[in-house]
Amino acid sequence: MLSEIWIRGYRSVRKLSMPLGRINLVQGANGCGKSNLYNAIHLLASAASGELARAICAEGGINQTMWAGGLRPGDRADAPKRIILGMQAELFGYELQIGLPPPPVSPYFAFDPEIKQEEAWLGERRSSANRLLMRRNHAVKVLGIDGDKVDYAPGMLPHESVFGHLAEPERYPELARLRHQLNQWRFYHHFDIAPGSPLRSPQSAIRTPVLSHDGRDLAAAFATIIEIGDARLLHDILARAFPDASFHVGNSEAGLEMMMTREGLRRPLRARELSDGTLRLLCLTVALLSPRPAPLVVLNEPESSLHPDMLPALGQLIGEASRHSQLWVTTHSPVLAQAIEAHAPCRHIPLQMINGETCLHDPARREWRFDED
Repeated sequence: MLSEIWIRGYRSVRKLSMPLGRINLVQGANGCGKSNLYNAIHLLASAASGELARAICAEGGINQTMWAGGLRPGDRADAPKRIILGMQAELFGYELQIGLPPPPVSPYFAFDPEIKQEEAWLGERRSSANRLLMRRNHAVKVLGIDGDKVDYAPGMLPHESVFGHLAEPERYPELARLRHQLNQWRFYHHFDIAPGSPLRSPQSAIRTPVLSHDGRDLAAAFATIIEIGDARLLHDILARAFPDASFHVGNSEAGLEMMMTREGLRRPLRARELSDGTLRLLCLTVALLSPRPAPLVVLNEPESSLHPDMLPALGQLIGEASRHSQLWVTTHSPVLAQAIEAHAPCRHIPLQMINGETCLHDPARREWRFDED
């Protein structure tokens, strides 16, 4: 489980560190930086999967992802511009420092990031003695299976993480284990519920223990839970949200398809006929009851397009999912927050924008605070 995440120099976040619990509720007004925190965690996972440059490019390039504010009291004018993303878990820690490419800038790839420093360590405290990886620009040292720290130069480009080039993982077992953990994080923000989307059409009949990020394999993932997962809890959650309806998966030559039977209707409704809110809650339920739980599941505004009557069921669902996964939940809804807390303890991360900077509220001190240098 993650015990802390820290972010520095990213969009509206100048410097912020957050201790984490089993369920973490991120709340605040529109425009306070909640999505920036979500995206920053996604960038950490993107580094491990070899997709860091692509993820930053999708945000507009390295110049658009840097800290958007000016110098603040205590800032050094000559300090290099960096995005720093880091995490501490029970067994590992990891930090990534990203900066601008040095001149001359490529006329074709001017928006590519450059990894300036990458560090990983074993245990809950960072030190040179328990370091698994230290990269400064192109110089990389990693801890091998024999306990020696060796030079590692697999021909990485400046924007590529060591994780993307980690060959022979049996020679670097701890580093490979950390990469595997980061690659298991799951992010659910936008399900493709538009008319004609794959989610509303018959799908391939393939066992699917993990729902895709856009929900395109919903029917297959639902059927997989029925076969090898907690089918009783799945039906209990849906019965609470839809007391006059039940759900099943239809199987035809075209493939698997979600179906809903409802009181008063003479035939079941097919996926293409279901409302956006119904499909969204189905996706969330299947994602969080995966037979292959993730170490971390990140949800961005899961209450979107849901009727308030569904929020108690969603709160129960998130509470149940926390038995097997750590959760990061960005929400605007105090009703959802209360519904989650009725089933499991939560750590609140309230945010506010002050003078262009995302700040963390410390309730014990009854004030909004910036992390000091």
